[in-house]
Amino acid sequence: MLAGGRPASIIPGTGVEHQTNTVQTLRAIAILLSLTGNIDVPGGNTFLSPTVFSPAQVEDAPPPEKPIGMDEHPCL
Repeated sequence: MLAGGRPASIIPGTGVEHQTNTVQTLRAIAILLSLTGNIDVPGGNTFLSPTVFSPAQVEDAPPPEKPIGMDEHPCL
Protein backbone atom coordinates (compact mmCIF):
# COMPACT_ATOMS: atom_id res chain seq x y z
CA MET A 1 0.00 0.00 0.00
CA LEU A 2 2.83 2.40 0.79
CA ALA A 3 4.53 1.86 -2.57
CA GLY A 4 1.29 2.12 -4.56
CA GLY A 5 -0.12 5.17 -2.83
CA ARG A 6 2.56 7.69 -3.68
CA PRO A 7 3.40 10.14 -2.31
CA ALA A 8 3.34 8.87 1.24
CA SER A 9 5.07 9.78 4.46
CA ILE A 10 5.62 8.23 7.85
CA ILE A 11 6.11 10.54 10.81
CA PRO A 12 7.25 8.50 13.81
CA GLY A 13 6.38 10.01 17.14
CA THR A 14 6.78 9.18 20.77
CA GLY A 15 4.98 5.87 20.36
CA VAL A 16 7.83 4.59 18.21
CA GLU A 17 10.62 6.53 19.85
CA HIS A 18 9.92 5.38 23.41
CA GLN A 19 10.35 1.66 22.84
CA THR A 20 13.22 -0.70 23.53
CA ASN A 21 13.97 -1.28 19.82
CA THR A 22 13.75 2.34 18.67
CA VAL A 23 16.93 2.50 16.59
CA GLN A 24 16.09 -0.56 14.53
CA THR A 25 12.47 0.53 14.08
CA LEU A 26 13.49 3.97 12.82
CA ARG A 27 16.06 2.39 10.51
CA ALA A 28 13.37 0.09 9.10
CA ILE A 29 11.04 3.04 8.49
CA ALA A 30 13.82 4.98 6.72
CA ILE A 31 14.65 1.97 4.54
CA LEU A 32 10.98 1.41 3.71
CA LEU A 33 10.58 5.05 2.70
CA SER A 34 13.69 4.98 0.53
CA LEU A 35 12.75 1.71 -1.19
CA THR A 36 9.32 3.06 -2.07
CA GLY A 37 10.68 6.37 -3.41
CA ASN A 38 9.05 8.54 -0.77
CA ILE A 39 12.07 10.56 0.35
CA ASP A 40 12.64 14.16 -0.76
CA VAL A 41 9.54 14.26 -2.96
CA PRO A 42 6.54 16.57 -2.52
CA GLY A 43 4.17 14.85 -0.10
CA GLY A 44 6.79 12.39 1.08
CA ASN A 45 9.32 12.55 3.86
CA THR A 46 11.90 15.30 3.48
CA PHE A 47 15.14 16.07 5.19
CA LEU A 48 15.04 19.49 6.78
CA SER A 49 17.88 21.83 6.03
CA PRO A 50 19.85 23.11 9.03
CA THR A 51 18.99 26.52 10.39
CA VAL A 52 21.53 29.15 9.47
CA PHE A 53 21.89 32.18 11.69
CA SER A 54 23.27 35.42 10.40
CA PRO A 55 26.09 37.03 12.42
CA ALA A 56 23.71 39.83 13.42
CA GLN A 57 21.31 37.35 15.02
CA VAL A 58 24.09 35.73 17.03
CA GLU A 59 25.53 39.06 18.21
CA ASP A 60 22.11 40.35 19.29
CA ALA A 61 21.22 37.17 21.18
CA PRO A 62 21.05 37.48 24.96
CA PRO A 63 23.73 35.61 26.92
CA PRO A 64 22.69 32.10 27.96
CA GLU A 65 21.26 31.76 31.44
CA LYS A 66 22.93 29.55 33.99
CA PRO A 67 20.93 26.30 34.32
CA ILE A 68 18.98 25.85 37.55
CA GLY A 69 20.92 23.67 40.00
CA MET A 70 24.29 24.21 38.33
CA ASP A 71 25.85 25.48 41.57
CA GLU A 72 24.77 22.38 43.54
CA HIS A 73 25.38 19.88 40.71
CA PRO A 74 28.07 21.13 38.31
CA CYS A 75 28.71 19.24 35.09
CA LEU A 76 32.25 17.90 35.15
